[in-house]
This record gives sequence, structure tokens and C-alpha cells, in this order.
Amino acid sequence: MRYFTTLLLSIICFTSFSQIKKQQVVKSTNGKVTQLAFNPNGKNMATASSKNVSLYLNQAAKPYFSFKTKYNLITDLHFINPSNVLVSGYNIFGKHYKHYSIYDIEKRAFALTKNLEYIEEDITAITPYRNENFGVAVIVGQKIMLFSKSDSSTIALESTVVDLKYDENSESFWIITANKELINYDLNSNSIKKTINLKETPTSLVLSKNGERIALADNKKNLYYTDKDLSFQPLKINDKKGKKIYTNLSFSLDGKYLSTTNLFRLDLWQVESKANLYSKKRGEKGILSSIKFDPSGQLLAVTGYASRKVELWNTSGLNIAPYIEFKDESDKTPPQVVLTNPKVPKDKVSVTQEEITLEGLVIDNIGVSEVKVNGQKANLSATGDFSIKMNLAIGENRVAIEATDVNKNTSVKRITIIRKEFDLNSLSLESQNHMLLISIDKYTNWSPLNNAVSDGNKLTKILEDKYGFDSSNVIEVKNENADRQGIINGFKELISKAGPNDNVIIYYSGHGYFDAQLGEGYWIPVDAQKGQDGDYLPNSFMMQLMKKVNSKHIFLVADACFSGSLFNNSNRGYTDNVGSYKSRWGLASGRLEYVSDGNSGESSPFNKYLTEYLEKNDKEEFSVSELVQFVKINVANVTKQAPVGNPLGGLGDEGGEFIFKLED
Repeated sequence: MRYFTTLLLSIICFTSFSQIKKQQVVKSTNGKVTQLAFNPNGKNMATASSKNVSLYLNQAAKPYFSFKTKYNLITDLHFINPSNVLVSGYNIFGKHYKHYSIYDIEKRAFALTKNLEYIEEDITAITPYRNENFGVAVIVGQKIMLFSKSDSSTIALESTVVDLKYDENSESFWIITANKELINYDLNSNSIKKTINLKETPTSLVLSKNGERIALADNKKNLYYTDKDLSFQPLKINDKKGKKIYTNLSFSLDGKYLSTTNLFRLDLWQVESKANLYSKKRGEKGILSSIKFDPSGQLLAVTGYASRKVELWNTSGLNIAPYIEFKDESDKTPPQVVLTNPKVPKDKVSVTQEEITLEGLVIDNIGVSEVKVNGQKANLSATGDFSIKMNLAIGENRVAIEATDVNKNTSVKRITIIRKEFDLNSLSLESQNHMLLISIDKYTNWSPLNNAVSDGNKLTKILEDKYGFDSSNVIEVKNENADRQGIINGFKELISKAGPNDNVIIYYSGHGYFDAQLGEGYWIPVDAQKGQDGDYLPNSFMMQLMKKVNSKHIFLVADACFSGSLFNNSNRGYTDNVGSYKSRWGLASGRLEYVSDGNSGESSPFNKYLTEYLEKNDKEEFSVSELVQFVKINVANVTKQAPVGNPLGGLGDEGGEFIFKLED
């Protein structure tokens, strides 16, 4: 049994090593890094180096902006909301400065500097806490002084405060003291709700984002965690070698994993199994000073006092559920559920399997918290994909899919899965052609376009007349119907209709936009406000929707400015029998450039040559690469545009091509 247990833990550890990989190293340009923090929306990472704070965008290797503070050594660095950073630290004598600053990233200026010179005692630490005004807590001996925009107050305790963490779920503090106590202090009633006596003096404390787990370390080198029942469980009982001094603790965003440091070593624990999954001495110099999981659950960042480097470890293999920290009270929109397996066009479907894997996508602008199927939690990825295995009884199986976002808005999708006995005669390998047409020329807040809708109509007519596209399988989203939700609804309908042997064309004609700072391209819905990226549809999101179209072939055609941002470079060679392999191809009217819409009443240059090839073709069948090549050469010859056509990466392309066939 002992051998089996050791073998099992070895397997777990081996699996975790393969799931955790060093992704990159970020180098500081302002000296040795002491602290780091992640923006709640995951777009920024901040690092502190002596007096300076540097901001990194989307895991970039170099900062895009830095600002200087008056602190000789920054010890407290926190995002208090997506655009404001709380900073404080030590003076040249190693004492905490008696003030703190809040820096506004968008305005690139200090929004507030709070003077605390009137406090006589030494300050231990300064940290933000959540309330309606985003407060700041200052630890001073046996007191916790609370400051917000509207007022200030003090929590007086009977012992020196060592550390505290704010639980936004219960609006309370968890506090550890030098008197071997863990205290839960309720901010609504301004009273102590609970006191837990500990065996040793605690030194570090961390709380999971959902408030359901607590971990702490003590001065005897013990490490503990507990769930809501507060019956503490040791993760690692006192190390006899005396090396385990737990200096930093960080929960993963879903509370399933705990990362710790002890001087030079980084450890990762699987909380429920109490297994140490990863333990490695850091290769860089200096005592480890800060570890943080990012809000998406995809990264673990690590840094040390004597190093200029921040190591970013890829933790996507651990399937950590994402968590958005700051709730938006104005958000009243529930998530949208799109089923991808099985296909359920009208809330009812028949299958023959005894067991199926129910799969789908949850769409929400802010973030998805959880998905339940008939009350049971489904596996949920950072991108909103969910899956769960289900056993089916013969006859009707009623299924309720409940999706909840981070602002507690809930939607329920109800379907019926009818399990029938297997019938060989019911199998069909015939393929159908589908088209999603999105075309906009009558914009509300952007300049009108001349030919977007007529170009789309022209292409649709040719496909219906010559290439076997049935009008019942053409989904049209035009002008006033092509707002953000209308476009998403078009994709939802396509996802529900297209089958695994089918062919799909997705055509977009309208305005496009490219944000060079973020490296992201966008489609512009009909009512989008200029300068409001939240109104746009990012390429990454459109790709996520396309992933859910379970068809044999997909051909995406985009006639819009900057549409080339959809593509990665590809030099793939030709494959025999390309029609038999799954394909995901795209053709865009230009790269990162403005493209012509053509004169009013005519066609865009891109659409002109696209439809010309299709209209004049007399071959029984041809592959999409032939069409792409024709359009690229002819458009480039008569305009300054450079169309781009390639397989689309990351969507399941297997080397095949969409085959156009003349209708019999």
C-alpha cells in the first residue's frame, strides 16, 4: 500500500510538471523587482522595482509605461480597480512611510496621496479592501485604520495585527494576530463574528477569491488550509530539516491550488488531496518576494528581491476556472448558452448513445462564474467552454443548463434529449452548404459604406444559383439587425444548424478596426460608438464562436479594413484529397490597412474579383485555394490592397480545403 501511495503521488507530480511550464521571463528596466500585481481584468501586470512601478501589457516582455514614487522601497503594490494602483513602502531608514498613493493609469498621474503623519505608531502594512468606495486598510500595531472616500474608522484589537485579508463575499476581514488568533471581523455590524485559537503564532495569511478557503503559515514552519468549517488541515507538517519558512501564499483563482514560497523554493499544492505537486528551487538570485496567479487562471508570476526578472509560468494545463474580482452592479444581463454537442435546433434532439458528453459555450461580456447541468457543476474553461458527461435513459431526458456570471446574473436553457434505439438506416453522410452573411453599410455612428449589403447579396445569389446553397440554410444579418447581439445570434443559429459533414461560408462586409496597442482586430456592429471597444467584436471572440461550428469545412471571407489581423502566417503545402480533411480557411480583403468599398452602386474591388471567379467558373469543382489565389493577385494588381488568404490557426484545421462544386 505504501508503494502504491508513493507511485500515485509520483504520477500526480509528473502530470503536474507537464501541466506547469515556464512560458517566459519578463525583465525589469528599473532595477530589482520587489513586488508584482495583476490588473483584475488580466490585461496588465504591474511590478515594483525600488521606487518605480512598471506596467506590462498582455504578457509583453517589456513595460509600456513606468512611473516613479517617493518610496525608497515599495512594499505594498495593489490594483484597487482596473485603472488605479495603490502604492506604499519604506523610507531610507527601513520604516514604513506614513502615507500612501493611488495612481491613475489612464490619466498617468497620481489621483491621491493620503498623509498619515499624525499616526504615532509604526505602520506595518497598507492594503486595499472592497466597499462601495474602494477603501484602504492600514495596519498599525493593535489597530486597523480604515479609509474610504466618504469616511474613516478604526478597528481596535487586543493583540498586534500580523496580517489581514478582505472577504468581499461576506464583507468581513480575516485577521491573524501575534496572540495566536484567527479573527473574522464583520464590517456591517462592526464586530468580531468569530475567533479561532491557533497552536502557533501565524505569519502569513491568504484567502481564496470565493471566500471558501483560508491558508496560513506559522512561525514553527507549519502550513495549513481550511474550508468553511474552519477545521484546519496541514498541507505539510513541520519540516524536520527546518527549511520550510513560508513567506508568500497565493491561491489559484478557483481555490483548488495553493502556491507558496520558502526563501528560494517555489511549491505548488493541490489543496483537496494535500499533495505537493511541484517543488523547485528558483534558478534566479534572491529570496522569493512575491507570487501571484493572474485573473484568467492561465499564469503564475514569481519574482525575488535580488532579481530583475519575473518568471511567468503557464498553468493553463491545470484548468483553473477564471474569476473576475470586481463586480458591476449595473450589469443585469445574464449569460447566453450555446450548445455545440449535441446539436439542438429546436430545444429537442434524438440520439442513440447511452452516454453523451454535453458541450457548449457560455457568452458573457464580463465573465462566467459557473455552469450547472441538472444541478451538477460542469467543467468550465477560461474561454467559457463547458462540458459534462451524462447518462441517458431510453425515452425523454430533460436537461436544464444553468449559467451564472460573476455579477450573479443567471440564465437557464432547457432542452430535451430523446434516447432512441440505434437504427442503421437513420445514418446519413450527406453534406449540406450553409452560409452566415453579415453585411452593414448604414452605420449609426460610423461613416456609411457604399456596397457592403449589395456585395453580400450578390455573393449569396451566385452561391444559391450555381453552387447548391439552399436559401433555407442562408442566415442573413444586415444593417439594423447587425448589432452586437444580432451578430452573436447569427453565429448561434449557424452553430445549431451546421453538421459534422457540412460546408460553411461566413461572410462579413462592414467596418473593421485594429488596436495596435492591444494587437487586436475588431468587427464593428451597426450601432457601435467610436472609441468604445466594448461595443466592438474582437477577432479573438469571433474565432471562439467559429470554434463551436462543428462542420467539415469553414471558409471565412472578410471584406473590411484591417481584416488581415485575423490571420497567422502559414506556408502549408498541398495535400491530396483535400476535400476529405477538415479545413478552416479565411480570405480577407487586406492586411493591417484601409480597404476600398468601391464607388456607390458598384462593388468593392475585393468583392468584384471574388464574385467574378465564382460567376465565370465552369469547372465541375475547384478548391478554395484556387479562388484565394485569383482574388489575391487581381485585387493587388488594380489597388494598393494586399488581400491575405490562409488556413486559420487554432480552429481545428487538418490540412483540407473547402471544395466548391457546381450544382447538378
